[in-house]
Amino acid sequence: MVFLHKISVLIYLLVFPFILLSQKSQTTDSLIRLLADSEQDTVRLGLFIELSNKIEKKDSLKKFAYADSALTISKSLQKQKYLAFSLKNKAWLFQTYKNYNDAIAFYKKTLFLFEKIGNKPEMATANYELGRMYYRVNKPQKSLDLHKKALETRNLLNDTSKIIESETAVAIMFWRLGELNDAEKHFLRSLQLSEKTNDIKSTSTALNSLGAIYWGLGRFNRALEYYETALAIAKKTNNNINYALVVNNIGLVYQEWGKNDIALENYRDGLKVAIKGGHFYASAYSYINIGKIYQLNKEYKTALVNFDSSLVNYKRASKKIGIAFTYRRKGNVYFEMGNIEKAIEYYKLSVKIADEINSKNHLAKALSALAKAYFKINDYSSSNIAAKKSLSISLDNSYRNIAKDNYFTL
Repeated sequence: MVFLHKISVLIYLLVFPFILLSQKSQTTDSLIRLLADSEQDTVRLGLFIELSNKIEKKDSLKKFAYADSALTISKSLQKQKYLAFSLKNKAWLFQTYKNYNDAIAFYKKTLFLFEKIGNKPEMATANYELGRMYYRVNKPQKSLDLHKKALETRNLLNDTSKIIESETAVAIMFWRLGELNDAEKHFLRSLQLSEKTNDIKSTSTALNSLGAIYWGLGRFNRALEYYETALAIAKKTNNNINYALVVNNIGLVYQEWGKNDIALENYRDGLKVAIKGGHFYASAYSYINIGKIYQLNKEYKTALVNFDSSLVNYKRASKKIGIAFTYRRKGNVYFEMGNIEKAIEYYKLSVKIADEINSKNHLAKALSALAKAYFKINDYSSSNIAAKKSLSISLDNSYRNIAKDNYFTL
């Protein structure tokens, strides 16, 4: 026991806090015994942080108690580097329990201290995590700004794996904001680096995402090329969730080409895999695509059933963009059924959600649909306002198809 204790002390003295090692070989009980035998504050600090990570998630009181003990010791040591890592640990715990506002507050304190001591890798990590948290509280522009800061620092450090992580995060936020050309640029950079370093997971993500970008830009042949390459990787690596998402995306391309039977086969294939894996987002995505096929076939009741299933799963997955999308799809069904008042109700819900999360693409589409609905009931003033708002967003972001629809309405 004495020998083990000496080795542990040496590890923490040499490594902590520069690298917070996860002592996977140590059980919770052994860490507690080490804590009882340790007198040096830096060692106890590291052990408290390890324990706060190792305790099971269901025992939140113990996890936070150990984290608070680490924070207390770090304050007594009066060294900013110790305090910074203790705050980072507390932020991570709040993040784990989805208490995003508290996580943001602690990551901000962490960032401030890492900036003061000039720890650039940790500055980048703090900005990256803050970016993730701001997206969770539906502030995508703030999220994008923070991910850009993290990317800038990681480029200076020339840390390829972290650059890929940040390039992907920046691309996703541009995508969420509907700025597809900027998203394409960053996904291409991520793909280049992923392939160079043989990072299969990141390569697959970039390929599927680029397919979605090209689909959004109306370049369907190119989209299908990227999707098929991503699907091959999903099959090779037995990644069922990626398989479910990519096979749905391939269905969308065939749907654009009017090959609805092939599209429906893909969507059902994706749904089967998603349900089996208990993946809410992939299930929602499959349901909404299946609903669209029934809508095209004018089987409106079946379409609405699928859209409702999609809405339930998007809410379970906490995906507001998906919720906005589904509301618009439901509005479209009611519009086609001639129930324009009901269509307007759902279009307004879509506009509201898209505006809350600042998704320009979804906002432009929802406003365009709302303009058509108002026009249908001869409310030309409201139609004019909605169409002009949608057109302005579309022209600013090169949404050519949406702009065309708005010009027609106007």
